[in-house]
Amino acid sequence: MKSNPPLEIIKCSRGAHIRKSLDGIITGWDQRAEDMFGYSSLEVIGQPFSALCTPDQQALEKNRLSKLREARCIMHFETEQEHKNGSMLLILNTLTPLWDLLGNIIGASRVVHDLTEHNRIRDALQLEQQRWHTTLSAVRDAVIITDHRGHIEFLNVAAEKLLGQALSHVGGQPLRHFISLAKGSPSAAIDDALQISMRENRRLDLPLRLLARQKHEQDMMSSTITPFRPEDRQKAGTIIVMQHWHAASFSHSEMDPLTGIHNRITLETRLQAALTSAHTQGERHMFMYLDLDQFKIVNDTCGHAVGDALLKQIVSIIRGCLSADALLARLGGDEFAILLLCCDSDAAGKIADDICNRIEAFRFAHEQKRFHVSASIGLVRIDHQWQDISALLQIANAACYTAKQEGRNRTHLYRDTDFAIKKHHEEIQWVNRLELALEENRFSLYCQRILPLNENSGMHGEILLRLPDGNGGMIPAGAFMPAAERFHITSRIDRWVTKRVLHWIMEHEHVIDHIDVLSVNLSGQSIGDRAFHEYMLELIVSTPATYSKLCFEITETAAITNLADANSFIASMRRFGIRFSLDDFGSGVSSFGHLKNLDVDYLKIDGQFIRAIDSNVIDQAMVRCICEIANGTGLKTIAEYVETVEVENLLRGMGIHYTQGYLRHKPAPLDDMLKH
Repeated sequence: MKSNPPLEIIKCSRGAHIRKSLDGIITGWDQRAEDMFGYSSLEVIGQPFSALCTPDQQALEKNRLSKLREARCIMHFETEQEHKNGSMLLILNTLTPLWDLLGNIIGASRVVHDLTEHNRIRDALQLEQQRWHTTLSAVRDAVIITDHRGHIEFLNVAAEKLLGQALSHVGGQPLRHFISLAKGSPSAAIDDALQISMRENRRLDLPLRLLARQKHEQDMMSSTITPFRPEDRQKAGTIIVMQHWHAASFSHSEMDPLTGIHNRITLETRLQAALTSAHTQGERHMFMYLDLDQFKIVNDTCGHAVGDALLKQIVSIIRGCLSADALLARLGGDEFAILLLCCDSDAAGKIADDICNRIEAFRFAHEQKRFHVSASIGLVRIDHQWQDISALLQIANAACYTAKQEGRNRTHLYRDTDFAIKKHHEEIQWVNRLELALEENRFSLYCQRILPLNENSGMHGEILLRLPDGNGGMIPAGAFMPAAERFHITSRIDRWVTKRVLHWIMEHEHVIDHIDVLSVNLSGQSIGDRAFHEYMLELIVSTPATYSKLCFEITETAAITNLADANSFIASMRRFGIRFSLDDFGSGVSSFGHLKNLDVDYLKIDGQFIRAIDSNVIDQAMVRCICEIANGTGLKTIAEYVETVEVENLLRGMGIHYTQGYLRHKPAPLDDMLKH
């Protein structure tokens, strides 16, 4: 005996429900059918359903009922039917037999969905997409569209010619593989520009360089980067329109379109000429790097259009301080450069101070609001000590940064003995080097063993990052991580390390039973970065490794500073069996108070308490206290920087579980961990 469709299923359907007899007479007509076709149940019940059909459909409807009676099947099909007001509807139909208690077909149940609006929107979107593609293909400028990650989604014909590759070959690849910012910038800087455009929802006018396969093919272009930001962040992206400098007008190629002053391209050309004259003729010139203070407040409070108006007024103020032969250029955003030919440092210093004083005295008004901005200026002599303009620009930038650090609204003149600027310059050079190492996978993974003192357990090891120095040696992370922290790229380094460690575990899974834990250090920037949390979840899901062998080391300071984010991250990783170690424990001011709020497995005691513990009673008392807390909470303790047998024996007596240091093992390549 057959059963009819349950009433609950029919009610849950979003379509209208119509019942008919086998001769096509309507016997049931629900409210949704009334809404869809415009007829009330009183108007249609007892009437043939074919009355609602076009002449072409009437014959087909009779055949469907005959087929339903014979084949006893469920049919799905589309029909055109007329609304009461005369408009035509496109209907999706599901025709199902109705049975009596003896299994005989007594009628048909018809569930219908109105596809009219859906198809209208679909057709309109297809038409719009065709128009959009046709328009972009006809544009002579190169147009590239990227997604929220900076990966290529679309190229018009001009862009394909520019890159020398079709969209089918480069689609989905990072834009930085093909395009960079102006000469001297790391390749990943284009990613930063795209993120700034999307995050701040503003257009950027930047010079770009094509990364061609041969150096002589490199080409400079002007560009406009425009963000689009739908509610769904995953669908955000940027539209980049590029034009060759030689194809642009003179004003476009040499002038900043917003302020009307020279742009970076012109500045670099004139700066190179000035540097050449310094080398060949001994001439001395001065270069200023100017950055506005508190400008972001205006943009955030009033919008970028108002910020643009402020920039124009600031340019007028600066121009009023300069002679006719001085070159004023906008580098981008609120950064400017000034080239003073045949000028000494005293005269340049007076001009710089005059600029600072005039900008500081200026008040910008908008809708009853008054804003105060100031300027920080870095000054550099252009003489024979500079080999290229890239170094000159970096030092000037560093001098400007020092002026900001010294209190803003001031000038800082670079001198050969300027330690702060040299340090900043060194950090910038490190950043460029680290960017290249990330891009080309130049880092190496080392490991230092962590050994048990009073128990037989599996081998532990801490992953240590190294960078080849080019001469067969390895540079430890301590040399470059401060620069990475300062310029906010530690999270990217952490991504590189965790991905390679997980892949190493996966590749050697059959021969690492003797390894219990591999610890990976995470920076505070990663702990506080929700994007890093999402990356780790995606990485784990896509990497079938033994996650229980992985342990993340987070410093006590980073954990406490980002307590909510740290706990959220720890909880998400623990679901996969990943363990956690609290590094540098004891160095924070609230160690014990926050310990109860962090779900960790190991406490790694700060090395400052370990190095000379055999001769320092205060260190001994501190370590005993930590051991007592750890034992009471079920945590394991690790003492780092263990370098003598005396220290090791003392720690063993205190109940420390593991030691790490040069006494038992010096860092070695990670593959050495494969040896028992």
